[in-house]
Amino acid sequence: MSPEHTIDPVESLGIISDAILRTRENIKQNGYPFLLWGWLVASASFLFFILEKFTLFEYYFLPFPIFAAIGVVATIVFYKKRLMPTTQTYLQYFLSRLWMILGLSFFLTVFVTHKPSNMPDGFLLPDT
Repeated sequence: MSPEHTIDPVESLGIISDAILRTRENIKQNGYPFLLWGWLVASASFLFFILEKFTLFEYYFLPFPIFAAIGVVATIVFYKKRLMPTTQTYLQYFLSRLWMILGLSFFLTVFVTHKPSNMPDGFLLPDT
């Protein structure tokens, strides 16, 4: 029987520091799309509110699909220009697939629930 390997505090701290540094570097490399989508959603929300409350513009919901299209194109261009790493951790692989599935699910929900007489926001948001 081999004795169980125990990790001393210095080795444990080294493992934690390495994980933090890798995560920080990953966020630094992939932070642009998160910031871009945050600004696009915030801008579309403000524009939606202004168009709905203060104007008579019939298509006040248009900022969302327009800004979403801009975001999709900008994200694709960003990832095409950037060199993808040759190795990927399981967490990086999982998170990339999770964001892709969430994005596709959102767009499918909007397009499936859209009817000419109903706007999709009525199906996606609870009644207040």
